[in-house]
Amino acid sequence: MILAEVANRTLRAGYAAAASGLKLAARRSTAKDFRNKTSVLAGEYPTLAPLNEHGEIKSGTLAELAESYRLKTFARRIGMTRQALVNDDLGAFGDLARNKPP
Repeated sequence: MILAEVANRTLRAGYAAAASGLKLAARRSTAKDFRNKTSVLAGEYPTLAPLNEHGEIKSGTLAELAESYRLKTFARRIGMTRQALVNDDLGAFGDLARNKPP
């Protein structure tokens, strides 16, 4: 489509992405190697119980959550000919190197 001969063609500047709800629930972290990592989080507090006449407070426990993750390597190769690069009058292939992958 990039090299197709279509009248009035333009190249999109970028995709307008809707705000992700995942970004509100997650936080950024770093990993320096490929070993498994574990993230531990204190979970929900116990529900409150009513006090009896004697003021006895019952015990409760905190829930704990743990998630494991690790880095993986992903790759994909695309074929590109010299003719495709020369015929790219929109500059789309040059923009690929400057833009972040999705």
